[in-house]
Amino acid sequence: MLNVRWPFPDLGLDDCGGMPSPNLVLHIPHSSRLIPPEERAQLTPDDRTLVTELLRMTDAFTDGLFAPTPFEAARVVFPVSRLVCDVERFPDDSDEPMALRGMGAVYVKTTNGQPLREHLTAAERVRVIETWYRPPSSEAHRGGCAADCRGEELHHRRLPQLLVATSAA
Repeated sequence: MLNVRWPFPDLGLDDCGGMPSPNLVLHIPHSSRLIPPEERAQLTPDDRTLVTELLRMTDAFTDGLFAPTPFEAARVVFPVSRLVCDVERFPDDSDEPMALRGMGAVYVKTTNGQPLREHLTAAERVRVIETWYRPPSSEAHRGGCAADCRGEELHHRRLPQLLVATSAA
């Protein structure tokens, strides 16, 4: 079992520090509610509004639902809230349909269309992307099966969801 925390170690999952390469990667992108203080300073909502937005946007407890297993699986758990940076979005807003709603890789709007970041400069966007973003097709998914572990709302209840996709070597 390999439990990979962000950022990925320099060694690729093909090496795994002497362990066999895992055939399954559990990708857990939205379980965190953490917003580091330096990132919180960039967000405009008051604390109460931000807590509500975190409740809406967090796939709470998916890191626990998809806990480490005795199988040959690696876990990639994104450490910060998607309100900081959403690794499930394309990094280039011109490629990301949700960017039209202000919810590209770096969100500038909340779920109800209110400002999340008032004045996101190009330099600040680059800093966020360089600090936090890793594309979904990253090294962790190379040559095996990636399981995207998240929660989805169904009939107003959050349920665990497991999306399984293979990736090319």
